[in-house]
Amino acid sequence: MGEFWTGLDIFSRACGSEISLLNNLANSIQADLVLASASACSSSQVFDLAVLLLIIIAVIAVVRVRHATERRRLDLARTYIEQGMQPPTQLFPSAARTDLRKGIVLVALGLGVMVAAFVGQATSTSEAGDFAPVGFIPLFIGLGYLVSFTVAKLSAREE
Repeated sequence: MGEFWTGLDIFSRACGSEISLLNNLANSIQADLVLASASACSSSQVFDLAVLLLIIIAVIAVVRVRHATERRRLDLARTYIEQGMQPPTQLFPSAARTDLRKGIVLVALGLGVMVAAFVGQATSTSEAGDFAPVGFIPLFIGLGYLVSFTVAKLSAREE
Protein backbone atom coordinates (compact mmCIF):
# COMPACT_ATOMS: atom_id res chain seq x y z
CA MET A 1 0.00 0.00 0.00
CA GLY A 2 2.91 2.34 0.76
CA GLU A 3 4.30 1.78 -2.76
CA PHE A 4 0.98 2.97 -4.20
CA TRP A 5 1.19 6.28 -2.33
CA THR A 6 4.84 6.75 -3.33
CA GLY A 7 4.05 5.98 -6.97
CA LEU A 8 1.10 8.35 -6.86
CA ASP A 9 3.34 11.05 -5.40
CA ILE A 10 5.95 10.62 -8.18
CA PHE A 11 3.23 10.60 -10.82
CA SER A 12 1.66 13.77 -9.35
CA ARG A 13 4.92 15.68 -9.68
CA ALA A 14 5.09 14.72 -13.36
CA CYS A 15 1.50 15.50 -14.35
CA GLY A 16 0.72 18.67 -12.47
CA SER A 17 -2.20 19.99 -10.49
CA GLU A 18 -4.86 17.45 -11.58
CA ILE A 19 -2.92 14.68 -9.96
CA SER A 20 -2.29 16.77 -6.83
CA LEU A 21 -6.08 16.87 -6.36
CA LEU A 22 -6.15 13.07 -6.54
CA ASN A 23 -3.27 12.91 -4.08
CA ASN A 24 -5.16 15.14 -1.63
CA LEU A 25 -8.22 12.95 -2.03
CA ALA A 26 -6.15 9.83 -1.37
CA ASN A 27 -4.64 11.41 1.75
CA SER A 28 -8.09 12.32 3.06
CA ILE A 29 -9.29 8.76 2.43
CA GLN A 30 -6.24 7.44 4.27
CA ALA A 31 -6.96 9.82 7.19
CA ASP A 32 -10.57 8.59 7.27
CA LEU A 33 -9.32 5.02 7.42
CA VAL A 34 -7.03 5.90 10.33
CA LEU A 35 -9.93 7.58 12.17
CA ALA A 36 -12.17 4.58 11.52
CA SER A 37 -9.57 2.19 12.89
CA ALA A 38 -9.11 4.44 15.94
CA SER A 39 -12.84 4.34 16.65
CA ALA A 40 -12.82 0.54 16.20
CA CYS A 41 -9.97 0.37 18.69
CA SER A 42 -11.95 2.54 21.08
CA SER A 43 -14.98 0.26 20.90
CA SER A 44 -12.69 -2.72 21.42
CA GLN A 45 -11.34 -1.12 24.59
CA VAL A 46 -14.87 -0.57 25.86
CA PHE A 47 -15.67 -4.23 25.20
CA ASP A 48 -12.47 -5.33 26.96
CA LEU A 49 -13.31 -3.20 29.99
CA ALA A 50 -16.86 -4.59 30.06
CA VAL A 51 -15.55 -8.18 30.01
CA LEU A 52 -13.03 -7.37 32.74
CA LEU A 53 -15.76 -5.77 34.85
CA LEU A 54 -17.98 -8.82 34.35
CA ILE A 55 -15.18 -11.13 35.49
CA ILE A 56 -14.53 -8.99 38.57
CA ILE A 57 -18.24 -8.98 39.46
CA ALA A 58 -18.41 -12.77 39.05
CA VAL A 59 -15.38 -13.29 41.30
CA ILE A 60 -16.82 -10.98 43.96
CA ALA A 61 -20.16 -12.81 43.81
CA VAL A 62 -18.51 -16.23 44.21
CA VAL A 63 -16.42 -15.02 47.15
CA ARG A 64 -19.46 -13.52 48.88
CA VAL A 65 -21.55 -16.68 48.41
CA ARG A 66 -18.75 -18.86 49.79
CA HIS A 67 -18.28 -16.51 52.73
CA ALA A 68 -22.01 -16.55 53.51
CA THR A 69 -22.09 -20.35 53.30
CA GLU A 70 -19.10 -20.65 55.61
CA ARG A 71 -20.68 -18.20 58.08
CA ARG A 72 -23.94 -20.20 58.15
CA ARG A 73 -22.00 -23.43 58.69
CA LEU A 74 -20.05 -21.96 61.59
CA ASP A 75 -23.22 -20.43 63.10
CA LEU A 76 -24.84 -23.86 63.01
CA ALA A 77 -21.80 -25.40 64.71
CA ARG A 78 -21.93 -22.66 67.38
CA THR A 79 -25.63 -23.38 67.96
CA TYR A 80 -24.84 -27.07 68.50
CA ILE A 81 -22.06 -26.22 70.96
CA GLU A 82 -24.19 -23.67 72.85
CA GLN A 83 -26.89 -26.32 73.32
CA GLY A 84 -24.27 -28.74 74.67
CA MET A 85 -24.41 -31.04 71.67
CA GLN A 86 -21.53 -32.36 69.59
CA PRO A 87 -21.63 -30.88 66.05
CA PRO A 88 -21.87 -33.54 63.33
CA THR A 89 -18.63 -34.40 61.59
CA GLN A 90 -20.25 -33.69 58.20
CA LEU A 91 -20.33 -30.04 59.23
CA PHE A 92 -16.53 -29.95 59.02
CA PRO A 93 -15.38 -31.38 55.69
CA SER A 94 -12.02 -33.10 55.48
CA ALA A 95 -9.20 -30.90 54.24
CA ALA A 96 -7.85 -33.87 52.32
CA ARG A 97 -11.00 -34.12 50.20
CA THR A 98 -10.95 -30.43 49.30
CA ASP A 99 -7.22 -30.62 48.56
CA LEU A 100 -7.83 -33.48 46.12
CA ARG A 101 -10.55 -31.55 44.32
CA LYS A 102 -8.54 -28.32 44.17
CA GLY A 103 -5.47 -30.21 43.04
CA ILE A 104 -7.22 -31.96 40.18
CA VAL A 105 -8.90 -28.74 39.01
CA LEU A 106 -5.68 -26.70 39.11
CA VAL A 107 -3.58 -29.37 37.39
CA ALA A 108 -6.21 -29.62 34.64
CA LEU A 109 -6.33 -25.82 34.35
CA GLY A 110 -2.55 -25.56 34.06
CA LEU A 111 -2.36 -28.29 31.44
CA GLY A 112 -5.28 -26.73 29.56
CA VAL A 113 -3.60 -23.33 29.42
CA MET A 114 -0.37 -24.85 28.14
CA VAL A 115 -2.11 -26.99 25.50
CA ALA A 116 -4.23 -24.04 24.35
CA ALA A 117 -1.14 -21.86 24.05
CA PHE A 118 0.75 -24.47 22.01
CA VAL A 119 -2.26 -25.16 19.76
CA GLY A 120 -2.77 -21.43 19.29
CA GLN A 121 0.86 -21.02 18.31
CA ALA A 122 0.71 -23.95 15.88
CA THR A 123 -2.46 -22.74 14.16
CA SER A 124 -1.68 -19.04 13.87
CA THR A 125 1.21 -16.71 13.25
CA SER A 126 0.72 -14.95 16.59
CA GLU A 127 2.88 -15.30 19.66
CA ALA A 128 0.30 -17.47 21.49
CA GLY A 129 2.98 -19.89 22.65
CA ASP A 130 4.45 -17.15 24.83
CA PHE A 131 1.59 -17.74 27.28
CA ALA A 132 2.43 -21.42 27.80
CA PRO A 133 4.63 -20.80 30.88
CA VAL A 134 1.63 -19.17 32.58
CA GLY A 135 0.12 -22.67 32.74
CA PHE A 136 2.91 -23.79 35.05
CA ILE A 137 1.57 -21.60 37.87
CA PRO A 138 -1.76 -23.42 38.39
CA LEU A 139 -0.10 -26.72 37.46
CA PHE A 140 2.41 -26.55 40.30
CA ILE A 141 -0.13 -25.17 42.78
CA GLY A 142 -2.36 -28.12 41.88
CA LEU A 143 0.53 -30.53 42.33
CA GLY A 144 1.09 -28.99 45.77
CA TYR A 145 -2.55 -29.67 46.67
CA LEU A 146 -2.22 -33.26 45.47
CA VAL A 147 0.89 -33.71 47.63
CA SER A 148 -1.05 -32.21 50.57
CA PHE A 149 -3.88 -34.69 49.94
CA THR A 150 -1.45 -37.60 49.85
CA VAL A 151 0.27 -36.51 53.08
CA ALA A 152 -3.11 -36.08 54.82
CA LYS A 153 -4.22 -39.55 53.75
CA LEU A 154 -0.94 -41.12 54.90
CA SER A 155 -1.14 -39.38 58.29
CA ALA A 156 -4.77 -40.48 58.69
CA ARG A 157 -3.75 -44.10 58.13
CA GLU A 158 -1.03 -43.85 60.78
CA GLU A 159 -3.49 -42.57 63.39
